[in-house]
Amino acid sequence: MSAGLPQFLVTTLTRDVELPFESRVVSAPPHVAVESRGGRVTVRPLRPGRGALHVEMAGEQSSVVTVSVFREREAFLVTALCSNVHEGWDPSLHDRHPHRECCGPGKRGHAFVHARRMERVLHGAGLPVTWMVDATVARDHRRDLLAWRAEHGDEIALMPPSRSHFNPLNWNTDRTAGETTAMVSSERQALERAIGRPVTSLAIDQFIGSVGTHFAEAAERLGFTALWGMGFDHAHCDTSMHHFGCPWDCYRPSRADFRIPGRDPRPLWVFPWTARDLINTVRVPGGMSGAVMFSTDVDDILFCQVAQHQPDYLERLVAGLAANAADNDFLCVLIHQEDHDSWHEAGLELYARLFAARPAELTPATVGEVAAWLDITHPHPRQPSQRLRLEDPLLCKGQVAWTQPGVHRPSDWGPYPPHIFEWDVDRQVVRVEGEARPLRVIDYAAHHLVEETGAYPVEPLG
Repeated sequence: MSAGLPQFLVTTLTRDVELPFESRVVSAPPHVAVESRGGRVTVRPLRPGRGALHVEMAGEQSSVVTVSVFREREAFLVTALCSNVHEGWDPSLHDRHPHRECCGPGKRGHAFVHARRMERVLHGAGLPVTWMVDATVARDHRRDLLAWRAEHGDEIALMPPSRSHFNPLNWNTDRTAGETTAMVSSERQALERAIGRPVTSLAIDQFIGSVGTHFAEAAERLGFTALWGMGFDHAHCDTSMHHFGCPWDCYRPSRADFRIPGRDPRPLWVFPWTARDLINTVRVPGGMSGAVMFSTDVDDILFCQVAQHQPDYLERLVAGLAANAADNDFLCVLIHQEDHDSWHEAGLELYARLFAARPAELTPATVGEVAAWLDITHPHPRQPSQRLRLEDPLLCKGQVAWTQPGVHRPSDWGPYPPHIFEWDVDRQVVRVEGEARPLRVIDYAAHHLVEETGAYPVEPLG
């Protein structure tokens, strides 16, 4: 077992890559060629693809490194599952949200047992999984996680232990930056000992503060390349997630404010929690916004009755995003589910239907692979940009149940015309197609000062 052996290597069609260690190649996938000289191995891309490179290092058995060759322009599909220990809550004891019988001072646990159900859907569709776990989950299920990594090219990322709705702890406000970095470092070391590989992606859930200033600083100081968990249009949700103003896709966070891209940003890449229905999110502002109702999170669309009245909603949402692939250098459609929300049979059926019809424009990848590809195509400090034309995917407007606290039906609710969504390093602009006056503008170049639990402001339109 070698902690120096990477989980994956990423390159593009125009770049050779060298394994950062002396080794012998046992076998290579057909989309690459390998050359060995003096114990050094060079991987030469032949065509796009993902596959297992089997290598031997001195005194060790054959090990697997996923080798991925992507194009210079890509639209990615990333599927992620999280499972971590919660203090004061054992999510395996209940089907869904925290309840009295599974919460309290003596309760502790995770719900990997439910995540297995979602794993079968994803691997059955030929998709790699980014596993966001802590060391306890990794030790408890090491054999499965390593087998899936070898067979499917899964990635194992760090999600530190957490809490619940009833005993949250925000490390961005209730602990110092140094304490946060020390905690993340300790948890990473424990996870790397459990799996025997370096961990380059960090995921933060909502009950320990979600992505914020301290976690962004910790991720940079510890050399993580990816930081997952930004909630598009979330001013507040599940005890934290003060993320309003951020882009809907991956970006390098400004050193001054993690919510926005910057011209002198941190080198890591921030990833969204899950892909949203952008039109119906921004059309339902206030409270937690439409982001908590209209997204690729099946428990949300079941809760508000969308899935029951429009079974093809997810396909329309994802197909609409994928239709923009040809017009953008980069697009990442990330679909994430928590272990404790992976039990619902109706939700699993919706995901199975979605992935069976996934658009051909989307290339499967893991969080870490996308971050590595972005480092190649957008060297620091460069940022990507996007322009999306989207049509309203929600057809059952009259059947939506407005059950989320603080989220209300807008006065203009109904079928919306196509919208244009744009963001770059300086601004985010949303407009109705054909209209000169934007629906909203967020000025990143202004670098507004925002407190940790605040929201980056929308500009007044006059």
